[in-house]
Amino acid sequence: MTGTRAGALLAAGALVLASAAGSAGAAAWKAGGDQLYGPASYVATSGFFEVGSAKGAYLRPSFASYHSDEIKATTAYAARAGYTDKRWDAGAELSVTPKVAGYRNESVGADATYSFYPRGGLSRVDLGGGIRRIAHKEDSTAPALVAARTRAGRGRPGGPPGPGGEPAAIDAGETDISIISGAAWGDLDLDAQLTRSFYSDTLPELARAAELSGTVGANPAVFGFPETSVSIKGSWTAWPRLKPSFRYSRTTYKQDGPATSAYAFSLATKWAKVQVKGTCELFDPGGGAGLQSYYGLGVTLRI
Repeated sequence: MTGTRAGALLAAGALVLASAAGSAGAAAWKAGGDQLYGPASYVATSGFFEVGSAKGAYLRPSFASYHSDEIKATTAYAARAGYTDKRWDAGAELSVTPKVAGYRNESVGADATYSFYPRGGLSRVDLGGGIRRIAHKEDSTAPALVAARTRAGRGRPGGPPGPGGEPAAIDAGETDISIISGAAWGDLDLDAQLTRSFYSDTLPELARAAELSGTVGANPAVFGFPETSVSIKGSWTAWPRLKPSFRYSRTTYKQDGPATSAYAFSLATKWAKVQVKGTCELFDPGGGAGLQSYYGLGVTLRI
């Protein structure tokens, strides 16, 4: 099955399941989208559709797409099924990125978080974990792989060359193991996640990460295979109409690639069933390169 057909079947199946769940009872519907702009004509678009209960089961198909002057348009399709209530938030997710410039991936994962409600200072404490398996596949002569490494002066991959002397193809499995934590203190919500990535095959030499395109579906042969990543998120919930939030993330890579960092600041406002959010993000590609600025706008509708 090609990546395009797999992505289409995944999206169609998720929508059918979501419609079935919505017709089964008193389900709430929610949909939203985000648009992010950056240097080199970078544009990233994401969207989701969710049906389910605020306390119960839900289904959430989604997509994420991006392109720039240096990156061909790439889209990842995902579907998540989960359950949430006062104590538990758990789910499983499938994702497919159809082939672009010779690269494609598929992933499956699951996670669960349990909430405690202690007496005294903290009003809530969250503890959990997750695991995700990703299959990376790339043609030996994929244009993105060859061109990126040529620009970076890295030559051919570190693995053995193919029969004709061409760069070796990539067929590697990645397993991400995450520890999830969170806490609420008054009107401040905090969440943190630590992820460690393990690989089942010898990885090729890589071109260094250059853009914010490390979103789901990005080709790691160009932007780097993550080794360890940490993210911290926080939001202030005291104001009825405005909700400021921040996010910090840092990722280290295999093959001694430079670590990257991202700093994001958002402000959301809500009118009736519509929420609008503006975002500013600074991305540090590491290696002495300058900061890159990204700006975005998102809208969420609840029915």
